Parts: sequence; C-alpha cells; structure tokens
Amino acid sequence: MTARDCPASVDEAVKLLLRLLDADQFHAIRETPQEALIGHHFGVAAYIRSAFRLWDDNQDLTDDTKASNPDDASLVILAALWQTLHASLGDRVH
Repeated sequence: MTARDCPASVDEAVKLLLRLLDADQFHAIRETPQEALIGHHFGVAAYIRSAFRLWDDNQDLTDDTKASNPDDASLVILAALWQTLHASLGDRVH
C-alpha cells in the first residue's frame, strides 16, 4: 500500500480493514475480550502498523488515534474495529 492509499483517520482504517481481513480474522478479533486485544499485537495489529505505514510516514493516522506511538495507534485502530464488529454483526458471527 502506498502512502497515498493509506487511511488518514481511524474511521477510514476500519472501513479498509473491513474489506481486507477475512472471516477468520474477524471472528478471532470479535471473540477476543476488548481488554485482551493486546494479544493481537504480533498479528492483526502488526499488519495494521505495516500496511498503514504507521512506522513510516502516516502521521495523519497516528495523530487521529491520539496515540503517542505506532504500537499504541494500531491498538486504537484494532479497538475501533472490535467495536464496529460488535455493533454491526451482533451474535451472527458465532
């Protein structure tokens, strides 16, 4: 993904993840308690940091998360995705 293609906001990042991730990933995220999302640090959160260029030049997205570093920013995005999955899918994921 080029810098131009990267999302500039948490909302844009969540919308893009909804298109990029597969059903198994959605299920794993949704089934994780929100306070345990750190468990995805080396999985989906690492993908977010890499694909959305949080360690490189996507300061707009990092700023929108209000996080102080890319690790924390990826968890803010993951938590927003978790909230979206819970709000939109309800119990249909099981």
